[in-house]
Amino acid sequence: MATLGILKEFQEGENWTEFTERLEQYFLANDIEDNGKKRTIMLTVCGSVTYSLMKNLLAPAKPTDKSFSELVTQ
Repeated sequence: MATLGILKEFQEGENWTEFTERLEQYFLANDIEDNGKKRTIMLTVCGSVTYSLMKNLLAPAKPTDKSFSELVTQ
C-alpha cells in the first residue's frame, strides 16, 4: 500500500512539538492506529541524536519499552 506524505527525519534544533504534530497528521493520513507501529515509525524518523538522547534519558529502560505517547511527552 502506498503511503501519503513524506516523513523527514527530525533535525536537531527543530521544534519537537511541531514535529510530533506533523507525525500525528502522517499517521492520520495513512490510517496508522496501532501505537506500537506509531512508536516504531517515530523511532526511525527521530534521528540519531534524538534517539541517543532518549536512550540515555530512559536508561536502563529502552525507547522500545515505552509507548508512543510516553516517548513524545517525556
